[in-house]
Amino acid sequence: MSLTFLRRIFLTGGVLLLLAYFLGVMIALPSKNGPQIIIPTAANLIPNAGMILLVISGLIAAAMRAGWRRAVPLLNLALVIPVVGLLLGFVELTLVRREIDRVILPGGRVVLMTLEPGFTDTSFGLWWPDGWRWKAVFDAGDQITYSEDGSFTSDPRLVLTRDGRHLMIRRGGIWTDCWMIQPEMTSSEPTPCLAGEGNSPGSRSAWLDRSDRIAAAIGAEPARP
Repeated sequence: MSLTFLRRIFLTGGVLLLLAYFLGVMIALPSKNGPQIIIPTAANLIPNAGMILLVISGLIAAAMRAGWRRAVPLLNLALVIPVVGLLLGFVELTLVRREIDRVILPGGRVVLMTLEPGFTDTSFGLWWPDGWRWKAVFDAGDQITYSEDGSFTSDPRLVLTRDGRHLMIRRGGIWTDCWMIQPEMTSSEPTPCLAGEGNSPGSRSAWLDRSDRIAAAIGAEPARP
C-alpha cells in the first residue's frame, strides 16, 4: 500500500466522520416542542476521530515531500485544524444538548439530564424516553433553576433518593431542585418539593437557603462547596 493511497484513506475518512457528525447534529436540532433526538455522549468521539485522521493525512503528505515543500501540508494543517475546531466549538455551544447524567426511577423509567445549548445562560433539561426519542419531563423549561452568571453550575448531577420518592439536582455542592415522584411516572409531572418557588435565586444566600429547605424536605444534606 503506497503512502499516497494511505493518505487519501485517512483524508477521506476524516472528512466523512466530520460530515457525519454535522449531519447528526442537524438531524437532532434542539427543540422544545414534541419529542427530541438527543445525541449520545459517545458521539463526541466522532469529530475527535475525524480531526485525528486529518492530522495523520497531513503528516503523511509532509513525509512524502522533500525540502521546503514539506512545510506546505503542515501549514495547511495549521490553518484548517483551528478553523474546524472553532466550528465544532460553535456547533457544540449553540446546537447540541449535552447529556450530563441519568437515573432510573423505581418504575424502571429513565430520566436524562442535559446541559442545554447557549452562550451565556446556563440552563438544564430533564428528559425521559418517548419511543426512540426523548420527551421533556416538564411542559415548561422554567421549572428547573438556571443561572445567568454561572452561580452553582459546577459538577451538575441528577440524584434519586434511596426510597425513590424524590428526584433532585445537585450543582456546585448544593441542592438546587427537588421533585416528589411516583413509582410510575407516565402522564403526570413530578411535583416540586418547594411549591411556589421562583426558578432563579438572586444571591448566594438565597441559593444556600433554597438548598437548606430542600435538605429539610428530603432529609438529606449535600456537600457544601
